[in-house]
Amino acid sequence: RKPWQLSSEVQSQAMLALYNLCKLSMVRQEQAAAHGIVPCLHRLIVTKSNHALHPLRQLAIPLLCDLAHAGPIAREQLLAHDGFTFYLRLLSVKYWHHVALNSVAGWLTAAAHQEEALVEVLLRPSSIDQLIRCLREADRESAPKVLPPLIRMLQLKKVNRALGSSGMPCQVLKRLQHPEAVVRKGVLQVIQLLYEHAPDARAFIVAQQLDAVLQRVVEEDESTLVQEQARVLLRAIMVSALI
Repeated sequence: RKPWQLSSEVQSQAMLALYNLCKLSMVRQEQAAAHGIVPCLHRLIVTKSNHALHPLRQLAIPLLCDLAHAGPIAREQLLAHDGFTFYLRLLSVKYWHHVALNSVAGWLTAAAHQEEALVEVLLRPSSIDQLIRCLREADRESAPKVLPPLIRMLQLKKVNRALGSSGMPCQVLKRLQHPEAVVRKGVLQVIQLLYEHAPDARAFIVAQQLDAVLQRVVEEDESTLVQEQARVLLRAIMVSALI
């Protein structure tokens, strides 16, 4: 009998066992990937897609996302079964978007030999739209989890420039209203990375009205760390304007 034809009870027991065995062990995750867990997890997630909170789906999704961080064997299997596209699609699911984004960032920065193929997928208009939507829909609780993986992704020049010329900077700047200082500081780190890699820094400044935005942060933000981050970036912009 094929795996997806097993009874629900057997599926549940097997999935729970795999989850408990693999969740905290990257070695076991690599072993599971080598023995074909990736297509099985993907198939299980897809077949239960009409039940977003189905218990098996709730176990399969985080396990599949963890594989991006496990090692080269797992990532090769993910690449062979279109795992990167799966992560990008998962960005549209609010409950999982920060987990999926972390997997995208982890894979991009861990597998240099796969980078070109992954970036090609990431720079598709549909993928950029998914990333922007993820940022736009991140609520107050998930926002602190979304910015760190984004910062890691922006270390890649092609990704940085593509996102910098999209609608992403506008969505990121809106998070300067977030009540947590760590999020506001993260926003400024993102903007600084986009500014530093912009093909036309002055055009980027004008498009985002950065001088006015940063001056307001310097004058009004309650956090000294956020104020200092804004002051450093504002100083860099002023120097650029004089050159």
